[in-house]
Amino acid sequence: RGAAEGRRRAGAALRAAIEAAPGDFQLRHDYGLLLWASGDAARARRSFLRAARLYPCCPRPPAALAALLAEAGRHRAALRRYDAARVALARQGDGQDRNLALLVAVGAGRGLLALRDGGGGVEGRRGE
Repeated sequence: RGAAEGRRRAGAALRAAIEAAPGDFQLRHDYGLLLWASGDAARARRSFLRAARLYPCCPRPPAALAALLAEAGRHRAALRRYDAARVALARQGDGQDRNLALLVAVGAGRGLLALRDGGGGVEGRRGE
């Protein structure tokens, strides 16, 4: 019960912050993480997509979206997002985000294995 109240308060604070700064990709990304943790994958997906559009050079929103899609069994769509995250990481070129690079590599590998084993999932939504 306390965790749910904490998520509710965090959600309200993030919504207020987004209203005040609608172009802040990090707020959209963090809100997506909160929505995903709360079980609202559809709204989390939209929040990650918006964050990725606001700051396409950042690998975090497409990596989060890829993980969400993979969790839903949408491996082809997830692989496209993992690739976008990989490209953004390569553009950064500073090697500072090794944990994210590892997440992207492992996630993409799992997606390829799932596709090989016939688990492509439902595909075809625009924007993913």
